[in-house]
Formats: sequence, structure tokens, C-alpha cells
Amino acid sequence: VGVTMVLPGVISTPFLTAARSYDAEHVSWLGELMKKYGANPDLVARRILRATRRNRGHIRVGIDSHLTGWIQRFLPGVLPWFLGRAYPMLASSESRGSKAKGP
Repeated sequence: VGVTMVLPGVISTPFLTAARSYDAEHVSWLGELMKKYGANPDLVARRILRATRRNRGHIRVGIDSHLTGWIQRFLPGVLPWFLGRAYPMLASSESRGSKAKGP
């Protein structure tokens, strides 16, 4: 039995088009970014298939996945630091949005 860990970045799909959120404008914006900058789904599928046929342990697909891997490998403290700084800002904006829109 072979196992391949797939680490895809953003894939150009309409995933967020049908997502529900208190902030439809923000989700729509993110969805457009996904479609514009995400990896082509056919390319992702071909790379996954090739990796499983070659019994690779893991595969990264997409520039953002490669960039994240590079940062984690060569600058291991940067990503946790960035996410630690960004998460409180995101959480506070979400709580402000939910209070403004009601239950």
C-alpha cells in the first residue's frame, strides 16, 4: 500500500461561490482570487496521479504550496509568527461583523 500526502495550494475552483458567510462581499472577493490565481484543477489532478503512480511520499501543487513549504523549511519561525499576528485581526473583524449583522 502506497500513501501520498497531497499538499495542494489554492485550486481554481468555484468552491467559494456557493459558500455562505456573514460577509458575502469578502467571500466573493476571495472566490475571485481563487479562480484567478489558483492552480488549474486538471493540472492538480495530473500531478497527483503522477505522484501516486511513482509512489511519492508527498507532493506540493501550486506556487503558494511551494512558497509555504519553502518558508517552513528555511524560515521556520516566520509562518507561525505571521499567522499568530494575523489571526487576532481576523477574529476581531469577524466578531465585529457578526455583532453588526445580528444573530
